[in-house]
Amino acid sequence: MALSELHIALIGAGVAGVLMVWGYNLWQDRKHRKTAERIFSGGAGDAMEAAPAPAPELAPAAERHEPTLGVEAGYAWGGKAMWALEYISDANLRTALSDLNVGFVSARAGFELGSKNLALTVQVGASYLDASLGAQSLDLGNGVSFQATGSRLKGFVPSARVGFLICFG
Repeated sequence: MALSELHIALIGAGVAGVLMVWGYNLWQDRKHRKTAERIFSGGAGDAMEAAPAPAPELAPAAERHEPTLGVEAGYAWGGKAMWALEYISDANLRTALSDLNVGFVSARAGFELGSKNLALTVQVGASYLDASLGAQSLDLGNGVSFQATGSRLKGFVPSARVGFLICFG
């Protein structure tokens, strides 16, 4: 089975996500290692001989913002599309579209990296539409009429979203 563009895009997004989490972990590890070295450096000597040295001053602890991974189930809807008829003023077209059936499903997955004031959000998702219209006969006036045996529209739409969040204050 050949890989489609969607498969390649999803694989690329997954690899990019894993690399971003790995890089964030590496950055946090290096930051905490430097803090630990700063705290524990300066030979302490024998605790029984010398007077206790003053404790090194630490910077106030910053609020930690853990990376999150989330899945949003999205939403699903199906049934007769009667809500669409209120936007159509032509009576003949309203009658023809009264048999319109629509099914729609959407889902997303993503993660967020950052701190309290700066965050990066990446989400990938997909939506699926299935609309069908039964056999129709539409009289357009002036001796013009339209007849259809039925039609169906199916579609799969991949999506991706990248966002940056910056908070001031």
